[in-house]
Amino acid sequence: MSNLGPKNERLLYHSVEGVSLTEIHQRVKQNAASLNVIPSAEVLEVVETLFKHYQANTDNDQCEDVHADARFLDQAFAHKGGSKYLEELFPTGQGVIHTIHALAGLSQLQMDVDKGIGTAF
Repeated sequence: MSNLGPKNERLLYHSVEGVSLTEIHQRVKQNAASLNVIPSAEVLEVVETLFKHYQANTDNDQCEDVHADARFLDQAFAHKGGSKYLEELFPTGQGVIHTIHALAGLSQLQMDVDKGIGTAF
């Protein structure tokens, strides 16, 4: 599913617009068990970081590419081990970004699954 809807419509932007962190936390806690993720303080911190990034950047199309968002999280949590740390928090096999979107009830991003090589981000 593409993040780009009809011309000038940004689905991701609309999925974070007007949403509070409290609501995101509730969504994560509700969806965590079905994804086998423990909604720990560390998980919520990562979800919050990505959510705030989206709120700050989706209106200018900086969050349209899942690869860029994965790099953003890797850099934001480099001090804790980067992508290895993130994979340990979100061990679903679905990819960190894909899992965060499922937990938080956000729309999917472009190319969140690379079907050519079988990789999820």
